[in-house]
Amino acid sequence: MLKSLHYKRFCIAIVFCLFGKIQLSALGNSQLDSLIKIVQTSKTDTIKVNNLHEICWLYLISGDYKNAENSANTALRMSVNLNFKMGIAKSLNRLSNISTATAQYNKAINYANTALKIMQELNYKKGIAAVNGSIGNIYTQQNNYTMALNYYLKCAQIMHELNDSQGTAESYSNISIILKNLGDYHKAIEYSQRALEIKIELKDSLGISISLSNLASVYQEKGDNQKALATFQKSLKIDQLLNDKFGEASSFLNIGICYIY
Repeated sequence: MLKSLHYKRFCIAIVFCLFGKIQLSALGNSQLDSLIKIVQTSKTDTIKVNNLHEICWLYLISGDYKNAENSANTALRMSVNLNFKMGIAKSLNRLSNISTATAQYNKAINYANTALKIMQELNYKKGIAAVNGSIGNIYTQQNNYTMALNYYLKCAQIMHELNDSQGTAESYSNISIILKNLGDYHKAIEYSQRALEIKIELKDSLGISISLSNLASVYQEKGDNQKALATFQKSLKIDQLLNDKFGEASSFLNIGICYIY
């Protein structure tokens, strides 16, 4: 899910992220150590490649772009040597994600387009959706919201066809934020509510909180501060139940903005 323009923490998912520096938790470090050990000890090269992709992701979301890029490039070299096309495509998508995070947008587009072509040749629908999401992120970062919307809609359609509820919800959230930026508040609210409904069905408390925050931000942009305030307060209650301190701080800040304006 994309980060709202308001001060709310955001979900990191394989296709829908705009990257922020997040310190690896003890759990994250443990996971990283385990993945590195698998890469070092596994006798199956495709397993090494798949784990390198996961290692790359953990480095990426922590803001360690150098190690993320090293991991992706190692996975790419191994995949090329193995003629492992899925590995090549996923490595290229990771490199696109890294290039987006480091504002190298031409490189990001080139990596993503090559990855998309391979995913299409393999007819791997989830991978096609993932790369469409990545391209949407690139255009979002460049404030090209019309192009971003086009790719997020493609991603959402595929996720819906695959009955991937989580992916569909994240896509709807991304679409809502783009529509808000384009000033189409009615449709932005519609997509935010659709995302929220799915998160409720999934009983995803963190996702519900973030969806409420995104919905509230649309109300605020629309000038409906009463609805925005009430919706931010609902998000805050969930943050408190989850003991999500960063989420609480974000919600209090959003609520404060409502009172200012």
